[in-house]
Amino acid sequence: MPRGALGAIPTVADGWDAALATILDNFSATRIGNLDRIQYHVVRDTWFSDLDDFIALTQAASDDVLPPVTIPDIGGTIDRVYLGWVISSITNADAGANGLTAAVNVRIMKDDGAWGADDIPAINLPDNALMTAGNSSRDGVCVIGDIDISSEVDVFNDTYLVRIEDCTVDNDGLSLYDVQTFLIVYYH
Repeated sequence: MPRGALGAIPTVADGWDAALATILDNFSATRIGNLDRIQYHVVRDTWFSDLDDFIALTQAASDDVLPPVTIPDIGGTIDRVYLGWVISSITNADAGANGLTAAVNVRIMKDDGAWGADDIPAINLPDNALMTAGNSSRDGVCVIGDIDISSEVDVFNDTYLVRIEDCTVDNDGLSLYDVQTFLIVYYH
């Protein structure tokens, strides 16, 4: 063992009691120094909303409500949060291809907030997202946003509302089935 790692290594001539005391003192000082660098253990949990069986998207601009998510009262401090949503299938009843006509935001806020004042963007959906061929159905998607929304989702034991803001599609008849939202929460 190199000298200096745990201090000078006592010899048998120094006596076992003195040797053991020196090693324990050096070990404790090193351990305490390392413990100062450890702040906390981060936990990651995911909470899901109830399932919404059907959401119709139309050509008329609308704010389409997605299922809200409740985070239980488990305590701790929230560090980071990301919103996700799952759609089991997408159906297009129109003859032409159908998808979002422009980039839109999926937004989130606390259930006691006001839309347009207290909500923040959580997922950016690009133009043509959810594109589905005419008169067809396709598998759904799972999208997880890359925006840390912990500035809004900052407490446990609360419900968070979610919606797609100013959503328009190419043609009426684009339907989302079995839609669920979820929050991925990192906390300590």
